[in-house]
Amino acid sequence: MYAPLHPGRVLRETCLDGIPVPEAAARMGVAPEILEPLLQGTRPISPDLALRLEAAGWSNAEFWMRLQAYYDLAQEHLRQRTRQQRPCAIGGRGWADGCRTMIPDCT
Repeated sequence: MYAPLHPGRVLRETCLDGIPVPEAAARMGVAPEILEPLLQGTRPISPDLALRLEAAGWSNAEFWMRLQAYYDLAQEHLRQRTRQQRPCAIGGRGWADGCRTMIPDCT
């Protein structure tokens, strides 16, 4: 699985197209201090922000929520893949029923 862009970066690159942050924030009815972290990819799109984006004419709320969910899922996949894991010794056999399942922190 590849790492998708944060929804805020998608917003910046596809919808704002040169619109200054204060102007975009005013169009959404939020402070620039709320919008800037979203555009930098450090704040998630909440349902409230998704509805505000829709009201501002930038796609629909469901699109933004699906994009955020997809991003969150990809990030969790990445975290789980990079987490230290070790095989679990179940019944002294090492692998449970011969499968290649890794169980983190199993003792």
